[in-house]
Amino acid sequence: MRVAAMALAAGLAAPMAWGQASIIEITDPSPEPGTIIIGDLNADGSVAAGFRLLPGAGRAFRWTRDGGVEFIHDAVGGGDSGSSAAGVSTDGSVVVGQVGLDAFRWTRDETTLLGDLPGGDEFSSASAVSGDGLVVVGQSVHLPQPPDQRQPFRWTENTGMVGLGFPSGTTFGVALDTNSDGSVVVGDASGPGVSRAFVWTTDDGMGELPFFEPTETVRARAVSANGRFVVGGRSGGTPVGSAYRWSDLGIVDLGALPGDFRGALAEDVSADGSVVVGSTTIRVGSSLPSTAFVWTEASGTLSIEGVLVDCFGVPLDGIELRNAVAISSNGKVIAIEGVDASGRPAAFIVTLPIACRVDLDGDGVLTLFDFLLFQNFFDSDDRAADFDCDGELTVFDFLAFQNAFDAGCP
Repeated sequence: MRVAAMALAAGLAAPMAWGQASIIEITDPSPEPGTIIIGDLNADGSVAAGFRLLPGAGRAFRWTRDGGVEFIHDAVGGGDSGSSAAGVSTDGSVVVGQVGLDAFRWTRDETTLLGDLPGGDEFSSASAVSGDGLVVVGQSVHLPQPPDQRQPFRWTENTGMVGLGFPSGTTFGVALDTNSDGSVVVGDASGPGVSRAFVWTTDDGMGELPFFEPTETVRARAVSANGRFVVGGRSGGTPVGSAYRWSDLGIVDLGALPGDFRGALAEDVSADGSVVVGSTTIRVGSSLPSTAFVWTEASGTLSIEGVLVDCFGVPLDGIELRNAVAISSNGKVIAIEGVDASGRPAAFIVTLPIACRVDLDGDGVLTLFDFLLFQNFFDSDDRAADFDCDGELTVFDFLAFQNAFDAGCP
């Protein structure tokens, strides 16, 4: 049998079993701990960027599996002002965010304040950085408002901060994400009676995401590294909305969790668009505000809590996973906001090999050895063979494994 151990001390990872699934908590090493907020993960989930939330101010940090939380607040010039980190590059070496009233780009060697757009010399914040670390996107704001001019920007070292403009009928916008090379930027824009998701490209400039109805409220939260997929939420004018995955082929509605769940928002997507994470927004008749979900084309929308407990046997012991905010490029590691067993806000890193669970030996190729491992798991009454996640090992697990094997991996 596998040995289960949860690494919650000092935010460091420890060896896990449970087939390949694991959960760790990012903890604040400060004498007076605050609430940990995660903004982004790098390509393999070994580095996270975020901030510690304290009354009146935040402190930006960079987290690694080997070293835990490293505050970069002072390095970015935080001083008595607040700072937050929102994005991290593929290799984890570049972090972007906001310090005081300025957007910043941080590396181990230097911190660059990105300035403001012309006429917007009051406030800017960075939301994301391209995978290669060379392009930063966010918003620049002219205060006080009105005039209501919050414009999305794109920054490079050569061009400086450049405004991306607005979709028709809007005057308020923020760029929330960009792809691996910064050639595609997505975000939200609004105006009188209008709330739209936009996509900006180096080839075509600013535009709305196509295929949505004009009366819909649409939000874009993230774009895949390859630039083909956009995820977010949509609503037809009611508080209840749905999560979506958009591509040039059309819109995929991600559905809902079974039971009394209504409304969902997709927060992030893997590099190839095959895995989407986010949260349900309303649970009817419950005090819980949301529950984190993961979606693949093969599995549909699943509760991450349910997958961990029922499919991999990971004991949560009172932990609640409420909002999946980021996913690694490889689709295996998820950053989640929730509460710990004592009911306090907490941040978790979950490793969940849902993108290709059938690859049991983890070599990236489906072969006879995966069949043999499945057989061994089944014979030893190991939960790793419970492919239909019903808590029992039956012939249906063989069928589920065979179907997953035949479907292949993304």
